[in-house]
Amino acid sequence: MATFTAQIVFTGICGIVPKKNYPAPPEAFCVVLPNAWKPEPDLSGMKTSKVDQVSRLRRHSPFVYFATQPRDILVNNRQDLEGLWFLQGHRLLINPRFEGDPILPIWDGIGGLASFDDIATPGFQPQLSVKNAVNTPNISTVAAQVVLHHGKLSSLPLNPVWVFESFLRRSVDPPVTKRLNFQVTVTLENLTSLEIVQTDFTGTPTGKSFTFSKGPAFVTVANLCDENPLQWGKKPAPESMPDDDDFRWHYEIVDSPPDLAAALDVFRCPIPRLTRSLTGGNGLNCLPLRFSEVNFSF
Repeated sequence: MATFTAQIVFTGICGIVPKKNYPAPPEAFCVVLPNAWKPEPDLSGMKTSKVDQVSRLRRHSPFVYFATQPRDILVNNRQDLEGLWFLQGHRLLINPRFEGDPILPIWDGIGGLASFDDIATPGFQPQLSVKNAVNTPNISTVAAQVVLHHGKLSSLPLNPVWVFESFLRRSVDPPVTKRLNFQVTVTLENLTSLEIVQTDFTGTPTGKSFTFSKGPAFVTVANLCDENPLQWGKKPAPESMPDDDDFRWHYEIVDSPPDLAAALDVFRCPIPRLTRSLTGGNGLNCLPLRFSEVNFSF
């Protein structure tokens, strides 16, 4: 039987959460998309951070699309778009069928992701835990989850250098500088089929599913700024890219926002800022974050 390769890309405001499985490597990953859709009552399209009570958070659209040609994002040509789902209170289950042995998750090749250690001094309490967002998600804070039990995760480093504000680090600690990527790719090889099933957060199927029975197969899960989430038309010029204010959406799903707010005192939630006038890649500056490990059973 002919086999094919599939790529699943995650981009925008999303958290990669490995399943806690020490001392063995993670046996699964849960990708959490914060619910950045609901605006304030004034319909401004912005929300005030519940953590620092000051920052204004731009509305984002969470969605998944299926295509038969590779692309950074949709951009104009729709001919190879096979399906598009907007996500609100949904879990996506990735069900690959392999010829031969399944490929368990491989994390080794990934790089260019922000982590909590970039933001706070190691050992800082409260930790940036998202156990509740994984195990007991509430649609008011979590738009979607994606569960991965197979595939190789990778992320190529980009040229732009970002520096993290040091509000949660000891005063003697220098700010962390790092090259960050705007997307994570999961590659699945030797496939005979790939099925994506949509359920609600209880695991009850919604009736939506999509199956690739041959290649090429490309899936993109995104949580991007609502002004133009599908990126139709021209990309913004590199010099127009701002610092990643949208990074603050990650703090909205931590287990204990009041504790984090107390640690910040009078400061706003820290964000990565560009050290020079360059784009974050592909006209996007909504950066993913790697969270700490969480136990989960789905």
